Amino acid sequence: MKRFFKITPIISVPFCAAFTFVVGSRLGLDAALGVGVAVGLTTGLIVAGFATAMIAHGERNPGNSRLKRSSRHLLTRNYDTAFGICLEALDGLNRSYEVKVNDPASGDIVVSTGMSWKSFGDR
Repeated sequence: MKRFFKITPIISVPFCAAFTFVVGSRLGLDAALGVGVAVGLTTGLIVAGFATAMIAHGERNPGNSRLKRSSRHLLTRNYDTAFGICLEALDGLNRSYEVKVNDPASGDIVVSTGMSWKSFGDR
C-alpha cells in the first residue's frame, strides 16, 4: 500500500499539469484546472493500481523475477573476514544504498536501495 501512495502522485501531477495546459486554452483556466485534476488523479490511481499489483505479483512469485532479494553462499574464511567480505560486496551494486541492519552477532545485513528509473527501491 505504501508503494501505491508513492506512485500515485508521481503519475498524477504530470498528467494533471499536461491536461490543464492542453485544455486550458479552450475551457478557461478554472474549468481546465478542475478537469485536469480529475483526469490526472484518475490516471494516477489506475496506473498506480496496475503497477502495485504487478510489483506484488513479482514479490509473491520470485521465480518469475530476475531480482534476487537474498542469497546464501559458503565462504571458506573465518566469520569476521567473511562478514567483512559481504559488506565490501555491497560496493558492487553500482547504485546508492543504505545499510539498515549490520549485525555481526546474528550475521544479518539488510540493505535498502533508493528509487531509480528501473526500480521503486529494493530491500
